[in-house]
Formats: sequence, structure tokens, C-alpha cells
Amino acid sequence: MPVERVRAHPEVRATAGKVALMRGPIVYCLEEVDNGPNLAQIVLPSDAELVVEGKDPMLGNAVTLRGMATKVNASAWLGRRALCAHTV
Repeated sequence: MPVERVRAHPEVRATAGKVALMRGPIVYCLEEVDNGPNLAQIVLPSDAELVVEGKDPMLGNAVTLRGMATKVNASAWLGRRALCAHTV
């Protein structure tokens, strides 16, 4: 099953620029325990490859996804380029 990027209706302002990741009936999310605080700073490029990994026994044998994203810290919003690669 492919990983799909799902977006809300374009007129829903609260979700503008946000995407959910879905594989089959399962919707995936990012969590601070895995990705650190300030999840809103994580940017997943539209061309980022998402890899389906094997079943994780610590997660009840759930399949996990892995991909490369960018974490934009506050100084980048102020015009400085302070980006770092981040695996999600």
C-alpha cells in the first residue's frame, strides 16, 4: 500500500499548509517524544520519500514510516537561514 499525503479542504484556514500521512486505513502523526518539541517547525517537502519500515514490536507490530524533513527554527522565520535536516 502506498503512503498518501492527505490535505483538508482548501477553505479550512486552520489546516492550511498541513498534511496528514495515511497508509491504508491508518493515519500517522508526528509526536514530540520522537521528534522533539515544536512540531510546527517541521516541514515535510512535497517530494520527500516516505519509506515503510517493518513492524515494530514495541508499537504492537504497527508499521512505521520514515522520511527526511526540515526543522525550521525561529531565527529562520526572521530572515535567517537556520535549517537542519531531521528524520521523522
